[in-house]
Amino acid sequence: MAIYHLSVKIIGRNAGRSSVAAAAYRSGDTLTNQWDGLTHDYSRKNWINHTEILLPDNAPESFKDRSTLWNAVELAEKSSNAQLAREVEIALPKELTLEQQTALIKAYIEQNFTSKGMCVDFAIHNPPVTDGKGIPLDADGNRTQDPDKMRFHNPHAHIMLTMRPMDSQGKWQPKSQKCYLCRKDNQEKSIPASEYKEAETDGWRKQYQYKVGKKKIWLTEESAARRDLKQISKEPKSAKALNPIIADWNSKDSLFRWRESWASMCNQALRDNNINQQIDYRSYESQGINKVASVHMGVSAYHAEKQGFKTERGDINREIAKDNRFLSDFEEKIKRMEEKETEHLNQINARLEGLRSKYIAYAYERLALSAAVTSSQNQIKDEAIITKAYADSMAQITKALESFMKSLDLKKQELQVCNPFQNQKRKELMEEIARTEMEIQSLYDRRDKIFKAYKAELTDPIFPDIIEDKKQRIAFLKGEQAKINTEFWALVEENKERIKELRSLRYMNRSQWEDFTKGRLKEHYQDNFNQSTWEKAKAQAPDIPEVEGTGIKNIKSHRR
Repeated sequence: MAIYHLSVKIIGRNAGRSSVAAAAYRSGDTLTNQWDGLTHDYSRKNWINHTEILLPDNAPESFKDRSTLWNAVELAEKSSNAQLAREVEIALPKELTLEQQTALIKAYIEQNFTSKGMCVDFAIHNPPVTDGKGIPLDADGNRTQDPDKMRFHNPHAHIMLTMRPMDSQGKWQPKSQKCYLCRKDNQEKSIPASEYKEAETDGWRKQYQYKVGKKKIWLTEESAARRDLKQISKEPKSAKALNPIIADWNSKDSLFRWRESWASMCNQALRDNNINQQIDYRSYESQGINKVASVHMGVSAYHAEKQGFKTERGDINREIAKDNRFLSDFEEKIKRMEEKETEHLNQINARLEGLRSKYIAYAYERLALSAAVTSSQNQIKDEAIITKAYADSMAQITKALESFMKSLDLKKQELQVCNPFQNQKRKELMEEIARTEMEIQSLYDRRDKIFKAYKAELTDPIFPDIIEDKKQRIAFLKGEQAKINTEFWALVEENKERIKELRSLRYMNRSQWEDFTKGRLKEHYQDNFNQSTWEKAKAQAPDIPEVEGTGIKNIKSHRR
């Protein structure tokens, strides 16, 4: 069955990653990163069905070479925490042949990426189904080394995208640009430096700082001249702005377009090949399905789970599946309890109590998730401190390495031109070269230790997208609570003439419903069940208020 999956992530130096290493892994290639001198050999990697580089029209022809492309990316970025590449990972319909999958993904890349100015390096992977030790299995679940007998049901593509657009000369554009905050009449406008001359002909003028009494103000030169003011700064009023092309690539709108486009093109390919399958890029909530989607595992988490090690993403997915089963089962049991009542007033009461019980269950989960989000956000703050310290240390080491490497090159050059008869000087230079090489190796060792320590500190990091998943779940639950509340009060409105009788029935049956709901929550959350959260959830639930009279107006007023 065709499935929908599309995730986007950033490959950056702040996580100790490089675009060269990522490209080597995804393509099964051997590449050397010129930025740090490290070689990444993944030539033995299997199950790579296709790799290809696609370029925009203005990209250099040399970028069709993988090493040239990603080293150009690495060398263009000077910062130790630079964002190097964007990766889009998509699930491919297994109903299509490799040829059809390749044609589909190339069309998708052309429509969404290369036509927008991105250089693209993509690879199609299709690893076999394996057991807990990573050994391939056949259709009967037996181990096999015969590719013809192995099960393949996870074709997917890794699409690596460059982060910078190119100019017409095939040069990388800057990620940000200087903008002048210009004035025309009573309007102020941010104008890129490259566009100022054109804007100037249209009446826009730069602003400079002037002193009026003890105050400093920004004025155009014309305005200042009329007031005979003296300029106190030569620098015009300006700000740095993100390159608008990059800003568009980074936007949520672009992500939405990429997701929608993949679903549309994928469905068209399935129809063109007479395959009765379709995928939907929308969330379960958008589709009207009372169910929460699982999170994408990722390669490392997937393999760890296969080997019997639990991961945070795996735990999240298990919890999501458990919550979905709980809600479905709980709603079914509530429905059966309501259906047991035969007399009309008892039916109404059962419906009201059933709605209230569902509300409490949703409220309890929402409160529990909100507490988990707060805890995760605090952990992320701690991780940010660790990451900042790591980035600072790596930046210092990188700077020191650059200095020592430069010094080493100079000493080697000096040794080459040194008179062969200057034995003492040659000896001193060789000793200095040896010491410098030791210093360089020491820095490499120190960098490796810092990286290992950093990874150890973040053995089970909290991922922002997981927090976002929880927040979406909270929003979904909040929406469900609102629906229940509306239905509850509509039912009270319909039966406002019998409020006293319903209140009496509530007194008789309330403990039974609350015991049932609490029991189901305890069964679901087990040791994590919290009595205080239960009380808070119960206090939030809609209820017929303790007021006399049958007017719904009074009831709603009391409720508020």
